[in-house]
Amino acid sequence: YTVIIPENLKPRMEVQVKLDTGKTFQAVMRFDTDVELTYFLNGGILNYMIRKMAK
Repeated sequence: YTVIIPENLKPRMEVQVKLDTGKTFQAVMRFDTDVELTYFLNGGILNYMIRKMAK
C-alpha cells in the first residue's frame, strides 16, 4: 500500500491510501498533536533534537 501524504498535513487529517490492487480508501493520519507531526516531518525525535541543538 501507499499512503498519499499531502504537503499541508495536519494532525488527525484524512489521507488517501492506495492498495497494490489499485483500490483506494480514506484513513485518519494518527498524528494527534502538532509536536508529533513536527517529529515526523524531521525524520523522528532524535533528528529533530539534533537539528534544534545545531541552531
